[in-house]
Amino acid sequence: RRTSLRHAGAVEFMAPEQNEGLMLFQSDVYGFGIILYEILAGIVPFPLKDNGQTARNNVMVSHMEMPVPDVLEARKQHLPDNWSEEKKRREMQVPKWISDLIYKCLEKNPDERFTNGVELYEAILHNSSQSISQINEGTPVLKTENERLQTLVTQEQERAKKLEQQLNSFRNNLAQKEQEVRALQTGGGGNYQENDGNAVSISKPVFFSMVLLLTCLAAFAGYSLLTKKPEKVITTAAIKPDSTSYTGTSDTVIQTSKPISKKEQRQQKEDSVLAALKDTINAEKVANPEPAPETSSDETPSVNTNNGDDDIGKIFTLLVKVSYFHDKPDPATRRNAFINTWNNARLTALNDLNGFIYVSYKNDEGVVTKGWLDKKDLIIIGE
Repeated sequence: RRTSLRHAGAVEFMAPEQNEGLMLFQSDVYGFGIILYEILAGIVPFPLKDNGQTARNNVMVSHMEMPVPDVLEARKQHLPDNWSEEKKRREMQVPKWISDLIYKCLEKNPDERFTNGVELYEAILHNSSQSISQINEGTPVLKTENERLQTLVTQEQERAKKLEQQLNSFRNNLAQKEQEVRALQTGGGGNYQENDGNAVSISKPVFFSMVLLLTCLAAFAGYSLLTKKPEKVITTAAIKPDSTSYTGTSDTVIQTSKPISKKEQRQQKEDSVLAALKDTINAEKVANPEPAPETSSDETPSVNTNNGDDDIGKIFTLLVKVSYFHDKPDPATRRNAFINTWNNARLTALNDLNGFIYVSYKNDEGVVTKGWLDKKDLIIIGE
């Protein structure tokens, strides 16, 4: 089927006599030897560098004239670099009969090779049988490895038994808990037995009565919080001189029926300062009816009520969770500073303009923040 046997198959696996157009049983033995060499070394003895005719001729000449490279040395060079030295040493322990078999298959002269595949098969079978016999006789390395593996098997079996015992214990505990839950749900005679042996007796009606009582108490507490009215802030003008029902400064007092905490006293002082500041601004408003130019964000701006709103002097608190301060009564001038609902602040309007009020707020740490707040974020609680 071919005009020439010179190109029958890959050139790396072709016997020397094929270059002369011969195809013998020994030619197949030669090709088989090339395959064994590649399996052991990771590369053929005479590799093809490219697909050019010159490269093919060089490979064929090497098959005809060059000695076969050392298969064990080639194997050593092609072992992975990431292997440990111990593993490399083990992998280099190749039986000598295998390398001798390869060299006999790759003899240049066909008569010096195995005659055919049957003879090659008998040689492999004979040498491998001898190797198995040697293994059965036992070498120190294999005995040691066998003992190590047997020890590992025994340890794993013991570990599996322990895990099985733990699993059974978990199953028993789970079954016991399920029985206790069913007994509690169905009444179970009104008794529940703890694991420590202390019996706790509780009947089903008493249990549900306690749950109902706790629910009622929680509902009452929630209703009280929702319906609680804010404290009323009044001035001394509405209090008689001999009244003893109010406490506070000379300018602002807060109605109370219990001792005032330090925080409430500090809040009263802040309210009195804001009230005094409001009176000062109102006095300036009467003395100077003309509007004054706006000042920077850290100074109290002059009164300007040209927009028709007049919430100056009214006391606000937050209607939303967070309200941001502004440098001017303009949404575009919002700052990063803000005030939270949980500050419970009372804010006195010092100026009112374009839907904003100007306030001065002092927190618990004594830090004062001044600026404009959007009235949509606030709610009036007094004057």
